[in-house]
Amino acid sequence: MLIHFKIALALTSILFAGCSTIDIRDVEPEKLNISVNVTQTNRSTSMDVFLTRGIFKQAVTTNNTSIEAEFSDGNVLELVKASQKGRFGIRQQNTAAVTRLTVQDTGSVDFPYMTPVIFRGREQFEGASFFKDDILNISLPSTQSDRRYLVATGYCGGQSYTAEMPISSNDIDLELPLSRLINMVNKTAEADLNGVIPMVLAVEERYFPVWQPPFNANKIVARDETQFSLDTSGFRFKASVAINVSSNVFLGFQTQPWDVKYCF
Repeated sequence: MLIHFKIALALTSILFAGCSTIDIRDVEPEKLNISVNVTQTNRSTSMDVFLTRGIFKQAVTTNNTSIEAEFSDGNVLELVKASQKGRFGIRQQNTAAVTRLTVQDTGSVDFPYMTPVIFRGREQFEGASFFKDDILNISLPSTQSDRRYLVATGYCGGQSYTAEMPISSNDIDLELPLSRLINMVNKTAEADLNGVIPMVLAVEERYFPVWQPPFNANKIVARDETQFSLDTSGFRFKASVAINVSSNVFLGFQTQPWDVKYCF
């Protein structure tokens, strides 16, 4: 009984240790992890940095230790401590690209040059309303990013459902039937979304820089997006479809009958 009590006490101590915070100056260098998320658009840049210690991801604080982001226009901003322990971030409304992140007394990392992502021809569908048998024509220039994705998000009943597919990094003109787009979202929702669905369609160009520990590039993205609505109440679409996005990439999708979910 006494042995069991001691084991339980030890486990409880470990649990509470994992929930408490620790100052960055007290963290063993080999146990520190700095995870970085950046989303850059033509209008803004957002950055989130998460500081943790060890495999249990104990939150790390930065009392009297600054975390700064440098931009291509020479502007330097200090990241703001968030309500979530160990999280720091900034939201910057400008077109300058982030170039460097510096954690005082720990080190710094440089970001790859991220070419701005621009939807060509977005004026044809920005804020418009469409049906499932409509087709969007999207034109994209070539990119030096590591990967490029088309990301679709549909909203129904206060919930969002996001699906993505890889597309060519070459200069491409893409014909996108909206029936295929909503089928991707339906697969994520595991439901046949029925109604007028607010949609966000984005192109994300993702970068995977290799940094020295303790820095870790979690998600480094250049992005552009557009919003429109999609009326899915007109007909039910059930078929096998595919899309050829480049000379050597062929993407296929198989629709699946789901239970209908009505969106209001």
